[in-house]
Amino acid sequence: MIEHIDKRICQVAGELFFRKGYSAVTTDEIAYRAGISKKTLFKRFPTKKVLFDTVVDLFLSEAEKELEEVWNSPEASSLSKMKGFFLVVANRAGRISRALMDDLSRVVPDTWNRFDSFRRRMFRERIGTLLHAAQQEGFVSPEWEVNLLQELLLEIISHTFIPEVIGTFSYPPPRIVEGLVNLMFQGVLTEEGRKQFGVFQISNTPSVGR
Repeated sequence: MIEHIDKRICQVAGELFFRKGYSAVTTDEIAYRAGISKKTLFKRFPTKKVLFDTVVDLFLSEAEKELEEVWNSPEASSLSKMKGFFLVVANRAGRISRALMDDLSRVVPDTWNRFDSFRRRMFRERIGTLLHAAQQEGFVSPEWEVNLLQELLLEIISHTFIPEVIGTFSYPPPRIVEGLVNLMFQGVLTEEGRKQFGVFQISNTPSVGR
């Protein structure tokens, strides 16, 4: 279990990394904001990269926990769970600033690969199952081959949410997720499915890193 002081350091570092990017954050600033000496900081985390990797581990672990809560909702329909899945994705994406996205591409590409692997694993494990269930429940048109639909959705999202592409958008990540989800699902659902799914909308989401 992570110790209290480590949790405090990770919380402070995470706020800085996700807002300012990896390159712009210094260990001096992290130590100052956490109220500790640099000696104590390096005793707990030998390098800035080790600390950053720990912050990312916590971020992905929290995201997976949120997705599991959506998945395990006993009374939710398949479409409700899909909306919940994408809400988690959108809200998590909203925490990643443009500066950090740039650094993930140029400075710490290995960390971006971890984000991408996590996303693909979660998508394949969950969305495919939910799409099959939604089709059986009459919400997804029977004209669609679900396995193909799953792969198409994964690739559309994966190739949109890469640092080189998302940096060209004039909208923050949550709005991009919102638009993609509505674009994709309003086209593949039956009339009953569209009524059940409704409009995917993220309320009061701040524009991060703009």
